Amino acid sequence: MDAVPSPKRTATDLTDLPKALSVVTELVVLIGPEKVAGCTVHSGAIRIEPSELGHGEGIAALLGLHSVLDHHTTSPGFTDWSGLVSGVEVHVRGALHRRVA
Repeated sequence: MDAVPSPKRTATDLTDLPKALSVVTELVVLIGPEKVAGCTVHSGAIRIEPSELGHGEGIAALLGLHSVLDHHTTSPGFTDWSGLVSGVEVHVRGALHRRVA
């Protein structure tokens, strides 16, 4: 089986990394460092891991993130909140917000 080729990065992608780093710094200050366990930063994308999953939905609301994707098949399940902040795609992990019966 052949491996799926990864997308090629362009010069534009590489210039997005400093912007994403700048935005993540602003977001951690806004959210409060005590509520952030960690962040993953890529060119044009940021993932924020809250110190407690229960803080995720509140952080997402604070940042204006409205796209929701519930992950029921993982243990524990979680919700991924996402949207654009200052032109950078931002994802926040939170407690599963819709339980499956």
